[in-house]
Amino acid sequence: MKNTVKANLLAASTPKKLEGQVINVAGGRRIALNALVTEIGRALGRSVEVVHQAPRAGDIRHSLGDISRAKELFGYEPEVRWEDGIAPTIAYLTALRKQGLAPASSVMAALWGSAAPA
Repeated sequence: MKNTVKANLLAASTPKKLEGQVINVAGGRRIALNALVTEIGRALGRSVEVVHQAPRAGDIRHSLGDISRAKELFGYEPEVRWEDGIAPTIAYLTALRKQGLAPASSVMAALWGSAAPA
């Protein structure tokens, strides 16, 4: 989240005309889905069962957001590695859920399992 906020603040403060432009904001690195699931499980203190199924129409096999335009137009550089952002993001979402401010997605509800915050 910090990288996204930083990019938005940089974009808002640049004198360059950005209206109508498509600019990716990302971490600048490719992330394997299995690595992401493993890290989420680690942050939650539980193992997460991964069920592999046949690819579906429209599935994206490889993805990497090209942040070169954000770098060029307003000097964006990611500061937080995705691995370091998982635990604070889960803590934030958990706090919102405890306050009743945001329902859990079906994925997060499954990950929270019986230890789900009230």
